[in-house]
Amino acid sequence: MDRAPDAVARASGSRWTVVAIAAIAGLVVGAIASWALTGHDADDPDSSAGGPAPSAAEVAAAIGPLALPTDCPLQIDDPDLLPNAARDYRGGVHEGVDFICRELGHDATTPLPGRVMVAARDLPEPTPEERVDLLADAKALGDTPPWTLRLLYGQFVVIDHGVIDGAGHVVTLYAHLAEVDPALRPGLEVPAGTRVGAIGESGTQAAGTGEDAPYSIHLHWEVQVDDEFLGRGDEPDEVRAAYRTLFGL
Repeated sequence: MDRAPDAVARASGSRWTVVAIAAIAGLVVGAIASWALTGHDADDPDSSAGGPAPSAAEVAAAIGPLALPTDCPLQIDDPDLLPNAARDYRGGVHEGVDFICRELGHDATTPLPGRVMVAARDLPEPTPEERVDLLADAKALGDTPPWTLRLLYGQFVVIDHGVIDGAGHVVTLYAHLAEVDPALRPGLEVPAGTRVGAIGESGTQAAGTGEDAPYSIHLHWEVQVDDEFLGRGDEPDEVRAAYRTLFGL
């Protein structure tokens, strides 16, 4: 989670974009294959809601209440750490919830049973100049391309929880890990409470520059329902209420 644009001059060229796409493309192909194992079918009427879409609060109530995915603090009254917060430096918005740890030694766990879709470990960090180039390209587009967004996750895990009645097809994402748990692999079924990995700062500006920035050590956690992050487009109070319901706060 970066709050401000990088202060490094924009480098010429975009060779890292090509490298990033090539690296992440393989992960996405594996994720699609693993997703198919869950039995999700776009033509299945049970896989998408009929009639008016439920509100974020209604979806949260159908999924939760959940245990928090880490013991790091959830600062739910800070709108900058919640979905829809502006990320002007990359031309997009925040799509998840940030748990600020400030120190290493904390783990992320999955609050729901599911199947691992992606276990992205040991991805190279862009140089500061390459990062500036990537972010400038995204800002010029007015939105962060999915490939760039995935690169900014650093080491991350995606878990598919299947279709939950009253909610839809639920997927969770755990980003900025210092280490992905070595037991995880795409296709593996995991129970609730499974360790996902150690929380760190991979994918952040601090990781690329080596600067000492405790605030960068955090878990970025997303819940996606039918390919949209929970609370997309909602007002801050609505988002906060939905996540309070999700976690039983």
